[in-house]
Amino acid sequence: MAAPCFQEEEMWTKVKRIKSVFPYLFFIYISLFVFCSQIGGDELWNYNFARNICEGGTPYVDFSILQTPLSAYISAFFLAVFGKKLIVFRVMSAILLVSTASMLYKICVKISKEKNLAFILTIIIESLSLIVWIYNYNNLIVFLVLVIFYLDLIKIEKNIKNDIFIGLIIGCCVLIKQSTGGLLLVANIVICIYDIVFEKKDKLRVWVRLGTSMIPGVLFIIYLLITGSLWAFWDYAVRGVGEFKHLYTILELMESTSFGMILGIFPFMVIVLSSLSIFRNTSNISRRDHIMVLVFCILGGIVAYPLTDFSHLLAACVPYVICFVCCLNYKMSKLGNILGVAEAIFLGLIITYAMVPDSEKYVISNLKYFQGIPIHIELAEAIEEVDNYIISKDAENVNVLIADDSAVAYMIPLGRYNKDFDMLLVGNLGSQTIDDLLNQDEKTIYLVRRDETDMGAQNHFELIHKIKNTYIKIGEVQHFDAYIKAK
Repeated sequence: MAAPCFQEEEMWTKVKRIKSVFPYLFFIYISLFVFCSQIGGDELWNYNFARNICEGGTPYVDFSILQTPLSAYISAFFLAVFGKKLIVFRVMSAILLVSTASMLYKICVKISKEKNLAFILTIIIESLSLIVWIYNYNNLIVFLVLVIFYLDLIKIEKNIKNDIFIGLIIGCCVLIKQSTGGLLLVANIVICIYDIVFEKKDKLRVWVRLGTSMIPGVLFIIYLLITGSLWAFWDYAVRGVGEFKHLYTILELMESTSFGMILGIFPFMVIVLSSLSIFRNTSNISRRDHIMVLVFCILGGIVAYPLTDFSHLLAACVPYVICFVCCLNYKMSKLGNILGVAEAIFLGLIITYAMVPDSEKYVISNLKYFQGIPIHIELAEAIEEVDNYIISKDAENVNVLIADDSAVAYMIPLGRYNKDFDMLLVGNLGSQTIDDLLNQDEKTIYLVRRDETDMGAQNHFELIHKIKNTYIKIGEVQHFDAYIKAK
């Protein structure tokens, strides 16, 4: 009679193991649909940063980049090891997405003690993120903020290594995006002061955390001096940012769609709930920990500025999910668990199904560096035709520059990079004037998009209009008009 009981116990053990592993398997499943995403400008610009570094280029000096370059160096390492194809970059995107989802889930479980609630919230965030997800500096910082939360919340007492890790991670955020990282440094200082004044924490550990957070920044300044790129960094990453004029506010997003309204309200709602919870001391974690999470959420939310569009605000909202869970003090019913988990899985399945490209409009690209990536048939044809035009002009010793924010898509298959023109966006050009940018060989041909209604809002319209109004049109290729300087 003992054998059946033993078998039943073994079966339940296997069921528990499957239940514990299932959330992570589903996170992996969702992340795989990153490979179905359309080719877009943000992804190609970030990929190009890594490819340029992989080919020996120095940030700011050899190629234009607006943020600090650690994220690009990490992806460049992967390209150097596994090949310089875009699909390798997407592998990194998938890894980052599943890592972010797993960390979010793990923290939510720790705080709420409700695995199903944590699974539901994580699937909602991961599924929505999938729509716009790429490997980039903003999303990498979001993941690191979650790592900071986890390390801070697990409280490894009398172990100074934890403070060292937290300090170094915060410092590395400065090397990923200077604005967000700088504010996370401020958040760290606020929490360290709180720990000394109110928590009476060991001052040595606090000073170690503060000190190690400064190390990456110091090393970066040394790197800039060694490579001779300090002035170029200042020009692009500091002075150039001041030239950025294109803003998309949270109010504009909220007015655009009903979902934009919900997404825009969420951070403010969480801030109010958290403030009340902290004041009343009703958080399901300590007051200090809730304050820490809230401060990092507010200052880390700068990732959404100045383009508070869907992708940027969604990234900023991920840490706020942790802050929201800190305010929850109830247990889900069995029916609520079942319905909630079922709805979350259904949402994940619906969004991943929607990510699969239409076979009538998309093909698997065989363009160099784009192999294995779904690409719209019209875009593939346009790239091939424009690239053939550029190659034909090469034979005539004539340089061709594309004065459009889509230039990168045409240059990557050629294995080329034109500094400034391959990311021709206002605010990404440092102190260079239009005359500086157009100070090219007289034989240079400029391709300008014929229909300006198809242009993105960040296009350099002033430069484009100068070409159209003062240069001579000499031909057409695809949706571009070709211009050359008047003699």
